[in-house]
Amino acid sequence: MKISINPVYNFSFKSSDRVVYRDSNNQICSCDRNELSASQSGDLIYANSTAFFRPDLNFAHEQKYSTVGNWIGFRKTIADEFKNTPKVNVYDFACSDGSEAYSLILSLIDELGEQEAKKFFPILAYDIDETMVETAKNGVIPCYDDDIDRLAQNVHNETLKLYYGIDFAPSRYPAHSFLASDALKKNVKFSAASIQDKISQVEPSNSLVLCRNFLPYLGTKDMLEVIWQLGKILDDSSLLVIGHYDKFKVYNALNACGFREIYPFIFKKEKVQ
Repeated sequence: MKISINPVYNFSFKSSDRVVYRDSNNQICSCDRNELSASQSGDLIYANSTAFFRPDLNFAHEQKYSTVGNWIGFRKTIADEFKNTPKVNVYDFACSDGSEAYSLILSLIDELGEQEAKKFFPILAYDIDETMVETAKNGVIPCYDDDIDRLAQNVHNETLKLYYGIDFAPSRYPAHSFLASDALKKNVKFSAASIQDKISQVEPSNSLVLCRNFLPYLGTKDMLEVIWQLGKILDDSSLLVIGHYDKFKVYNALNACGFREIYPFIFKKEKVQ
């Protein structure tokens, strides 16, 4: 096993860039986004674009915590908000290949230590794509140089190297694979399901709900329905986290449903007076 850390700042690379589309025969197909033709892109159903420590959270919390290029501000925000909560219910919807769920687990253990971080586990992670769910469960996830660079920027506790490794095989594309250990995998439960399937099971209180960078793919009607349901379910002890891709499409709807942005990309219901 070899760990290669070469800073590369081309954030177009992702641990997963799989897209699913409907072809001219109305069959559902998949391919890498780079292989998608212009005609096929018009029939795109959804994309599985994701990455380890996805960069939209890198700078979002810089002002409060003076951090650059990592999730440290984000994870401190989460730790601060739930510091007096004995058990936190964590949901990761549209989890894709699991890289974001694994990133969150590593972040929380690095920030809080293994014992304190346990209150956030197991994360319940869902995706409608069974292929991605199986990849997440297996814990062998393709990754690129910039994924490895972000892992190095975000994981500071050397003992966390027991939770994952990086396999390097030059003959393979991509050449790197993230290898989740059993100690990491036990902290998340992956299942094939949509947010509509599971939204009624979200606990109202002390929940951290990740709905990142997929809401517009639902279509306007379903997206607004999901936001309304979350507004009806969650109370002011819970947090909702969205992504850069979502923000300008859902901001007004979140406000209309009683959510307020307390930190970049993190929303909380207003306390009922």
